[in-house]
Amino acid sequence: MKANYQLIKVLRETAEYVKNNPDKYNWENSSRCNCGLVARVANKLLEVKDTHVCSWEFMIDLYVEKETASKYYSKDDLNLYFCSESQLSYKDIINSLLKLGFELEDFQRLEDLTSDKGSGSLNRSKSFYLIKWLKQEANKLEKELMKSSSNTVAITVPVPVSV
Repeated sequence: MKANYQLIKVLRETAEYVKNNPDKYNWENSSRCNCGLVARVANKLLEVKDTHVCSWEFMIDLYVEKETASKYYSKDDLNLYFCSESQLSYKDIINSLLKLGFELEDFQRLEDLTSDKGSGSLNRSKSFYLIKWLKQEANKLEKELMKSSSNTVAITVPVPVSV
């Protein structure tokens, strides 16, 4: 993930939403799973109806045109609506998350609740662990931003004074 304050805000808002609405979490539904809930928060789609079309792993495979996915579907299938109310396609949703700072490998990390080093995995089907993962990622990104801003050197240029 590319550290930025908007992404950190979305991760924290998703954690808060899941904490306050545990009944809205369902790892087996692509609209209410780990990626699905982050996508809903990022795109302000919390109140729209669910649509369960396919897994996020499959959508990402289609997005990058992996051979396994494109055997059966074309990249155009990503234009299936995420929800009929928002009129946003899966492609639109993926693009919005990429613009927010996600990278393609982050979708799998989010679904599996693994670290960026690939080590360790939390129980991905429990909302408690999703909340924990989202908060950890937000904190890590915030530390990256703070570190990069503290490493920025201010350069002052003297202004010539005319007499």
